[in-house]
Amino acid sequence: MRLERLELDNFRCYDSATVKFDEGVTVVQGGNGAGKTSLLKACFVALYGSKALDPDENLADVVTTGKEETTVRLEFTHAGDSYAVEQEITMTGSGDDRRATTRRSILSRNGEQVGDDGVRSTREEVTRLLRMDADAFVNCAYVRQGEVNKLIEASPDERRRVVDELLQLGKLETYRERADEARLGVKRVRQRVEDRLDDRRATAEEIEDSAPHERLSSLRERVSEKEEEIEHFEKQVEEAREELRSVEDRLERHEETKESLEEAEERVSSLEEEVDEKKERLDELLSEAEERRDEADGIDAPPVEEARESEADAEERVSSLEERAARLETRVESKRDALEEARESVKKANSRAEKARKAVEKGRETLEGKREALEEARQELESVDVSPDELESLRDRLAERRDERAATEARLESLREDIKEAEDLLDDGVCPTCGQEVHGEPDALQEDREEAEELADRLEELDEEVEDTEEQVEAAETAAELSDRVERLEGSVEEAEERLEDREESLDDAMGDVEEAAERVSSLEDEVSEAREEYDEVSKKLTEAREEHDEASENREEAERRDELREEAERLEERADSVEEVLDDRRDRLREVRQRRDELRDELGDADVDSLRDRREDARDYIDDATEKLDGLRDKRDEIQTAVGAVENEIERLESLRGEIDELEARLDEVDEIHDEAVALKDTYASLRHELRSQNLRRLDQLLNEVFEMVYANDSYARVELDEDYEITVHEKDGTTLEPERLSGGERAVFNLSLRCAVYRLLVEGTGAEAALPPLIFDEPTTFLDDEHVSRLIRLVRAMNDEYGVEQVVVVSHDEELLDAADSRIVVEKDPTTNRSRVVESPDALAD
Repeated sequence: MRLERLELDNFRCYDSATVKFDEGVTVVQGGNGAGKTSLLKACFVALYGSKALDPDENLADVVTTGKEETTVRLEFTHAGDSYAVEQEITMTGSGDDRRATTRRSILSRNGEQVGDDGVRSTREEVTRLLRMDADAFVNCAYVRQGEVNKLIEASPDERRRVVDELLQLGKLETYRERADEARLGVKRVRQRVEDRLDDRRATAEEIEDSAPHERLSSLRERVSEKEEEIEHFEKQVEEAREELRSVEDRLERHEETKESLEEAEERVSSLEEEVDEKKERLDELLSEAEERRDEADGIDAPPVEEARESEADAEERVSSLEERAARLETRVESKRDALEEARESVKKANSRAEKARKAVEKGRETLEGKREALEEARQELESVDVSPDELESLRDRLAERRDERAATEARLESLREDIKEAEDLLDDGVCPTCGQEVHGEPDALQEDREEAEELADRLEELDEEVEDTEEQVEAAETAAELSDRVERLEGSVEEAEERLEDREESLDDAMGDVEEAAERVSSLEDEVSEAREEYDEVSKKLTEAREEHDEASENREEAERRDELREEAERLEERADSVEEVLDDRRDRLREVRQRRDELRDELGDADVDSLRDRREDARDYIDDATEKLDGLRDKRDEIQTAVGAVENEIERLESLRGEIDELEARLDEVDEIHDEAVALKDTYASLRHELRSQNLRRLDQLLNEVFEMVYANDSYARVELDEDYEITVHEKDGTTLEPERLSGGERAVFNLSLRCAVYRLLVEGTGAEAALPPLIFDEPTTFLDDEHVSRLIRLVRAMNDEYGVEQVVVVSHDEELLDAADSRIVVEKDPTTNRSRVVESPDALAD
């Protein structure tokens, strides 16, 4: 893995910054609090989100004070692919509930999104790529500020845990624990199977002891006996029911005949009433038809078609005159509107002419004033001694004198402080140059005093020169302003003359408009008078045409009324014919119903109803007695059949239990085999973890000594021992041993970095993950180191990059020797006025 580019917006002390990372060793340089560590923190947050924060930090701490959202984007390459991870953090809530949340978190590969859009998905994908989570990243590749001694000061158990997790040996322990849990689970399953087998065996023995087959045979014989008795009684009941149905059919037919007779009587009465009603209705319709014909013959009017044509002609003439009157009325109104507009145009034209005259007078006054101001400005410019062309040279000379004066003041102040400090040391009898005891005053002090006097004199001269130059600059600025003013006034005079000419032309145009508008008003007044006379004449003709139309409409209505009466008389006569036909049909139907009534009376007199009712009651009594007997027999049969079903269920249950017992015995054998396999698997994982840990420990010891020998070559230390318990011992060349805690602060720091590098190399060898591993990152590793140990650290860093194949090493430091050994550097600084950091130098850096 190689870092390529980091982009920040509102991250901690950065408003906006972009940094490009190169291969090799890169040093991040800047003063205390300038924001060096914040760049590393941003890379860490981009990869792991909130998991990259310290225990006492939260997401709100990375958002710039006073801002509402933060964006971090990190681009990196891995295994030939280009990746970009972006985190967007925003502030929500208010007051005490105000907090920061990740609004957007996304990882992309070669421009396409990887996984889902979310914090957890991004962190899981990064962990999978790098083969390490945030904790493993800190333990392997990222040495944070103040944690340079973390790994060497850790307990042996903690040291073993860190190395195991980095080499993923913890997974073997997880697998061993899972295998042991599986073994216990199999054991619990075996116990459940064994308990279930014992229960099924006991239940089967209990059923076999009750002789279910013999009981089933006896019960089936009893069921057959009851079935024969039931069949005999059912036959007798069916014969009685057949007799009952025959009698009831005859009685039902008697009742139906009686009901039919009653209906026939009612129908005869109804038809007789209907015949009388139809006869009366026929007479009414014939009388109404005669009345309508008499009324129609009494109407005196022309034929309908002739009346309609006369009305249509009158209506057409009215419509034509109405349209003509409407057009004339519209014309009159249009002329009146045009006349009003023309009169309004006269008023507006007079108003524009008056405004134009006033504008001309005002323009002449303004032009005269501008000419006077121009003449005054020219006279004032001629009175100034300095030319405006000298302004830039005078400003440059003033800046030079001020810079020289500032440098002289600073040098004079520094000399005076040195003189004061030297005089204090001389009063104590100490040489201010070498720090040794001395008698008398050193020559250097006298030289400083003479230089201070010269600088004081020069400073007075510079004050006078600055004051004179400032006066000249002020005069030149005044001349420049006057020159600009003359130019502006000349242009203003030209513009005023042009505006005056335009206004005079506008006045001439306005007077012409007034004359044209007056002529238009006179013409329109004549047109309105003519249109009104024509409209009055057409209105008179329209009134006469409407009277003729009303008379024609009355004639047409009388003719239509006459025709309607005649048509209504014909319809009444047709309805009378229909009623007469219905009347004939009802008379025929009445004769048929009277004949059917007489037949039903004859049929009803022959039936013996009382004898039939006695036979029906006897049949019902026998059926009730036999049915009660059958119900008793069936209940006894059902009880025996229930007992048969229970015995059959017992036999079926016995067969099922025997099959289940066979299955449980086979299952018990399988569970025993699985239990043995789980025990063997647990032992295998434990043995494999111990063997791999021993191999890794031996290799880590070798790598640690290789790095240690390179850093401490030809020194008093011989080697470092890392035993099976992960205890660390330093062996000196004289044979004595030291605990790491007894080393000096600088030695412990370099030793810890050596151990970190050895772990990193072991991780590369153990996982084959050269492309996946992140860069080595050191945050202020030289804090506790003297010059000698800084040199050792530089050898270690260069070796990791040049010899051990670490493609990128990023170091935060302000050590000059370390800066000289770097391949590239990133310089950051903080603006004291805004308290915001910015990147001022980096490979192809882009910073706001």
